[in-house]
Amino acid sequence: MLVALWPGSHILAQDYQQKNVKIENPESDSALVYSYLEAADEAKSRGEIRRLRDILGEAQRVADSVRNPLLLQKVGIDLGEYYLQTGSYDSAQVVLERAAERSSDKKIQTQVLNLLATAYRYQSKYPEAMNTYNQGLSLIDSLESPDIFAAINTNKASIYENLGNLGKAISLYQEGITFAETVGDSSFLATALNNLGNLYYEQSNYKDAQTYLNESITVSEEQGFYNTLLRAKHNLASTERDLGNFETARNLYRETWELHEKIRPDSPPIQLLYNMGRLHLEVSELEEAEEHFRESLDYSREGGVPAGLFHNFIGLGDVALARGNFSASIGFYNDSFEIAQKVSSPPFRITVSEKLHEAYKKEGNFEQALKYHELSKQVSDSLTEAQQDEQLALAETELGLRQQQKINQLLQERQEQQEERITTQNWLIGMSVLVIIVILISIVVLYRSNRERQRINRELEELNKVKNKMMAIIAHDLRSPLTSMQGIFYFLRDEDLEMKEIREIASNLEVTVQQNINMMDNLLNWANSQMSGLEIDVESVSASDVVEEILENCSFQADHKSLTLLNEVDPKLRVEADVNLLKLIIRNLVNNAIKFSHEGDTVKVSAEEKSQKVVFKVKDTGIGIPKDKQDDIFSFQGHSRSGTNNENGSGLGLQLCKEFVEKQDGTIHLESTEGEGSTFYVSLPKG
Repeated sequence: MLVALWPGSHILAQDYQQKNVKIENPESDSALVYSYLEAADEAKSRGEIRRLRDILGEAQRVADSVRNPLLLQKVGIDLGEYYLQTGSYDSAQVVLERAAERSSDKKIQTQVLNLLATAYRYQSKYPEAMNTYNQGLSLIDSLESPDIFAAINTNKASIYENLGNLGKAISLYQEGITFAETVGDSSFLATALNNLGNLYYEQSNYKDAQTYLNESITVSEEQGFYNTLLRAKHNLASTERDLGNFETARNLYRETWELHEKIRPDSPPIQLLYNMGRLHLEVSELEEAEEHFRESLDYSREGGVPAGLFHNFIGLGDVALARGNFSASIGFYNDSFEIAQKVSSPPFRITVSEKLHEAYKKEGNFEQALKYHELSKQVSDSLTEAQQDEQLALAETELGLRQQQKINQLLQERQEQQEERITTQNWLIGMSVLVIIVILISIVVLYRSNRERQRINRELEELNKVKNKMMAIIAHDLRSPLTSMQGIFYFLRDEDLEMKEIREIASNLEVTVQQNINMMDNLLNWANSQMSGLEIDVESVSASDVVEEILENCSFQADHKSLTLLNEVDPKLRVEADVNLLKLIIRNLVNNAIKFSHEGDTVKVSAEEKSQKVVFKVKDTGIGIPKDKQDDIFSFQGHSRSGTNNENGSGLGLQLCKEFVEKQDGTIHLESTEGEGSTFYVSLPKG
């Protein structure tokens, strides 16, 4: 995780002439390479970036002459780490791709793939990064190498974070923290705490950001992890600044500066200077702010850091704007705009377009202000669409990996079966007369052919039934809300509406979209279970964690109806279940409760242990279920009712709940009184 506000801009060392690095009395060229690598580790620990580059250059030269694949791969790892640290991500990619082609033991190969995936990630090549991380995971056993397994999964969290899947990112970061605490890995713990704290900072969740960053600082100070301490203090300073705690932020920036001079004397503090400039700007110390932005800008020019150039031009534009010098402000913003165009960064273009919109509006040039406002919206819409495409590509990448693993396993099983069949046939041929064998084979072939034909016919009949059911649901339940959405779009286009009315319509539209997404999830899960079978992966999971995640995901729908969602599950309670199916079950029951609750009601989820079972209860105080409809509510014959705000549904959610509960050796039932509310009970084995 990076330290400051812009991604991919690690501090660069300035250009310099390479110096000779000598190792005294090496026994052989191979020993010389290992000596260079030890010296490189020492230089890295001291933050001596220039010396590190010199040493690795000599190590590469000698390793090339030795042509030992293992040595070349080890040097490639260190060079890849160096290029990643200095922001030369394309160079890191080239070095690490070459290292990945060389054969070595699995752990080293996994380390190479982990770094290569990180190089892809820093260049926003998310599908390639995810695929490479998964290749690394496929080479190791999570039980034999839990540290490597946890490290790669923590890196994968950054991809989910960058694509907006914060729930998945937070889950993976929390798993990394839990692993580090379990095995006592303080270094991993300090880094994971900093990563999660920085995620919360980026989402403006400053309270949680403070908690995790302070924990990271405590661990780093106790163990002497100065690099992690530098990052965490820098992030905490920015958090305190954005909270308005300016004196606290000023002191933290001062401590960060002193630490940077101690451990990174050769690295220009580009981001630190920029963030200190933002602090001075916040407290209207315009001279000091301009001084810091210009110093950071000079370092960015020397080191060739586009992100540094971009953000410092923005900072100087903000200073000019604060002074009322609109012309100078627009000039600096235009400099930033050129950088954004050169590096093809949509987030940069959105930021600077909004700044130009503000500056032109204050200058009174409303035509130009409108131009950049529309550009900001256009780029933002395109970025959202691109992120959705990348998330889909990631899903396809992970799905493809799992499918390939299943295919490999199936091929191996079929090969074993084929070998057994050949052995049996040879034995029969040796023990039987040719005529009898021919007759028996003919009979067997005819018999099997007939049975196969009957089996295929039965499967075709079942598939046809499934198809008819799906078409009926899609034709009625999915088409109706989509038609309503179309009507809203026509209304938005043809009517002259106030902003308040537009916001109200947009809010209702957002709820409708979420309902369609939930309905489509149920349709796809049901179709998958009906057409291709369902694989259950049972494990011991925290009941409270699953419920908490579902309630967070459902909070928007609940807020729309002013509902209160309560998680009353004991954090120590564990249940034996397939975590994905359990989430689907709880989500459908909670969505159902929200759907049939009144404005201001409360939906509670609790659980208790009974006779080696965990019994979940999802309780609402809504409209309840008529007695005559309760018997068939879990069957396909049941019909969906409209919710208290006329929410639609497919009538499929409760059927899925019953099917997936029973496949995990559980039971589901309900208690309901019309007009008073409903309680659904799900019983699953204790974890």
